[in-house]
Amino acid sequence: MSRLPTVRQTSGRRAGARKDGGSLCLISLPARRFRVLTTSAVAALLVVGLYVGAGLGSAVASTLVTNPSFEAGWTSSTSASCWQLKNLGSGSATLAPSSTAHSGSLAAKLTVSNLASGGNRQVVINQDSGSCAPAASIGHTYAVSAWYRSSAELRMVVYYRDSAGAWHSWAQSPRWSSSSSWRKMSFTTAAVPAGATALSFGPSLSRTGWMLVDDAAMADTTTTPTSTTTTTPTSTTTATTPPSRWVPALGGAWQIQYTGSIDTSVNVPTFDLDGFDTAASTVTALRAAGRHGICYFSAGSWENWRPDAASFPSSILGNSNGWPGEKWVDIRQISVLKPIIDSRLAMCASKGFEAVDPDNVDGYANSSGFPLTATDQLAFNRWMAAEAHSYGLSIGLKNDLDQVPDLVGSYDFAVNEQCNQYNECATLSPFISAGRAVLTIEYQGAPSQICPVSLSSGFSTLFKNLSLDAWRQAC
Repeated sequence: MSRLPTVRQTSGRRAGARKDGGSLCLISLPARRFRVLTTSAVAALLVVGLYVGAGLGSAVASTLVTNPSFEAGWTSSTSASCWQLKNLGSGSATLAPSSTAHSGSLAAKLTVSNLASGGNRQVVINQDSGSCAPAASIGHTYAVSAWYRSSAELRMVVYYRDSAGAWHSWAQSPRWSSSSSWRKMSFTTAAVPAGATALSFGPSLSRTGWMLVDDAAMADTTTTPTSTTTTTPTSTTTATTPPSRWVPALGGAWQIQYTGSIDTSVNVPTFDLDGFDTAASTVTALRAAGRHGICYFSAGSWENWRPDAASFPSSILGNSNGWPGEKWVDIRQISVLKPIIDSRLAMCASKGFEAVDPDNVDGYANSSGFPLTATDQLAFNRWMAAEAHSYGLSIGLKNDLDQVPDLVGSYDFAVNEQCNQYNECATLSPFISAGRAVLTIEYQGAPSQICPVSLSSGFSTLFKNLSLDAWRQAC
């Protein structure tokens, strides 16, 4: 549970650190979850991107895409037939025809003049009911591609439409570097999941700058084997196994740091860092050194200093959760929270993080200002896990110990604060039994007493300063 007076009596108050208005100050706060304030559904399947380098060449001749070379249907110079500009996060961008084409006479040019952290702009196939979005066959894999020129790195993104007509973000490719000459980007999907009926895809730019896109293509790469016998299918859908995602190793070493300059010299494989405040270059450096990053953000509360704070309508803001500038949100309103959460997941993925650590996922057990129930929380938390997986990210369950038995099947690992201090560690044992890491942190207590039990239990336990700076002592 969140470390709040309404839930747990604490023996004292601890200091937390927060950057507000550019200055760092210590404030007296109730003991709580992992985090120090700083300035700075949905499919559980993900697509594995298999990308290949390509040089100049002719456009793909056979494609399932309508208007693949952006020649038709430009209306007021803002959109082409069967293509749309999709905006994630705040910022300004324009889409217009360009005579600098790879083939034919026109290409689409996206220009991003400003963009909030974590946002991106995408040129994707219209996410409609079928007139533009190409149909997809369950269990089949598809090669999607486009030719591009750009001033900044970009990715290919893929969406699918479910049988109810709703569109879901499915996955994104690795980054493609900027290119002054035409270059082909390709991405091959895993098997289309059960219930999917159509696909939408296109390039995504998460930096200010421009990109030209032309000659998009989509082809079914599934080969139907030739057979001389007739077989009767046993099911109308094809079951698929989610591809593997990176997850922290059971019992593995890790570091958590939210204040000060990130000390990347700490010799551990896993770093838990604030998603907004950590630069992409820091994550890139960690990845280049063979390390992995977990992206922290709050999923169940509003924080007035975050760059996307204005995206939260007042109707979903509840009571203060005991921290200045922070309020619980109504997690029952998933449709309202979805674009905000999706933007944050996209930010984590675009920076190179491989997992997320969403906080405040136990509002039902606190005085949130809403009549939240355990059922509401389970629905939101399961949705949160599936949404993270759709971005190719693994996800850790932060606290919410009472619902561990119901959520261990949806989450890839657990992150917990002070389970030894509050004698709660046994509630995390289902994760260990499932072979999934339990990352714990303690602020007090004797390592000589705690560590032997922690190690024998398979936990990865750190002792940290309350400010969550670089200092650590590991069991």
